[in-house]
Amino acid sequence: MSYTVVSSSTSYPAQVSYQLINLTANIVLSWPFSFVGGPIAAGFNDVSPDMNGRTITLPDATLAEPGTDVIFNNISIYTFNILKNDSTLLLSVAAGQIVDFKLFDSSTAAGGWRIIPFGGGYNGITAFTAQSSDSSITIANGNVTPPGAIINFQLPSSLFNLNNVVTTGGFPVITSSSPPLTWTTVNLVAGDNITIDNPDGIAGDPIISLSSAPTALASIQVGNFTISGSVLVGDLANGDLDFSTNGTGKLNFNGVLVDTNNNISNVNNLTVTGSFINPFTPKAWGMFTDITSTIVIEQQSNISSIVGSNGMYTISFSTPMNNVNYAPFISLGTGGDPLFVSHGFWTTRNLGSIVISIVDASGELVSDVPYGATIMIMSI
Repeated sequence: MSYTVVSSSTSYPAQVSYQLINLTANIVLSWPFSFVGGPIAAGFNDVSPDMNGRTITLPDATLAEPGTDVIFNNISIYTFNILKNDSTLLLSVAAGQIVDFKLFDSSTAAGGWRIIPFGGGYNGITAFTAQSSDSSITIANGNVTPPGAIINFQLPSSLFNLNNVVTTGGFPVITSSSPPLTWTTVNLVAGDNITIDNPDGIAGDPIISLSSAPTALASIQVGNFTISGSVLVGDLANGDLDFSTNGTGKLNFNGVLVDTNNNISNVNNLTVTGSFINPFTPKAWGMFTDITSTIVIEQQSNISSIVGSNGMYTISFSTPMNNVNYAPFISLGTGGDPLFVSHGFWTTRNLGSIVISIVDASGELVSDVPYGATIMIMSI
C-alpha cells in the first residue's frame, strides 16, 4: 500500500481508487487508512451480489473527513442494501444502478451522507432492446449493447405509402390489395337526383341530399308498395293499398271523385263484368222462349241453364243465392189475335235454382211460351 507524506511526522495511506466486490455475504467496510482490517471502501466499487438483500455497511464516519466519496455500481441482476455504520438503511441499490455517497457530517459514526446519482444522472443500463409489441412499426438493430448503436424505426411500407399521399382533401382509398398497400384520395361524386355538400370533407362533414324533384326514376319503393312506370304495385303479400284524403278532400281518378264518406261521383258509363254486391241490383235475370219444347235463352245474367217444358221450368243459377228468401219477379210476353193471356208463378226456391210455372187464362199449364218469359231475382 502506498502512503502520502504530509510532514516529517505524519503520513496517510493513499485512497484505493477501484475494486470489485463479489458480495456473497453481508460485509462491513473500513477505510483504507483506518487500519481496522477487513474489506475496505474504495473510491469506485463494482458490486456483484449473488442474491437480493445482501448488505454493505459503510465505515465509521468519524474516521473520515467531510467530502469523502464512496461510489457503488451494481453490476448484477440483484438488489443490495447500503447501511450506515449504525446499521440503519441508507439506500437499496437496484440492478444496474450507480450511486455516489458523499460524506457531509462526520460527527457520528453513522454520519450524514448525500446520495447523488453518479455523473449527474448517469444510468447503469448496460443493454436494452427496442421492440414493437404489436409489430405496428419495423425496428432494425433493436438490441443495443455498450458502447451503443443506431436503432432504425421504420413504418411498415403500407403506412409509409399512406403517409406519402400528396393529394389534399378527399377520402383515402386502397388502390392495390397486394402488400404493400398503395393509396390515393377520392371525392364523393353526386349522381342523378343527388347533391353533395363538401364532397372532399375539408370544409365540413359531407352532406348527401336527395333532390326535391327527382326525375328519370325507373321505379321507387315507398313502404310496402312500388311505383314502376305507370304501375303501382303492393309489395306485401295479401296486403292492402290505402288511399285517403284529409278532411273533406276527394280522391280524383280521371275526374271520378271519391269522398271521405265513400260516395263516388262523376261516373259516366260503368261496365262491370262480374256482379254487383248490392241489394238494389238483381242477382240473376234472363229472358227465354219455349216453342214445342225447344228452349232458347235470349239474354241472361247469372243463369247457367233453363230446362223443362209444357209450362214447368227449372232455372239454375251460375252463382247460388246467399239464402232462399230471395224475391223472384216473372213477366210474360203476349201476342196473337186474340191476345194470348198467360200468368207466371214460382213454385220452389232453392239456393242454386228456382222452379216456375206458366199457366193460361183458364189456369192450365201452357204447352209453349212463344212470346217469351222474363225472370229477375232480387236478393241480399
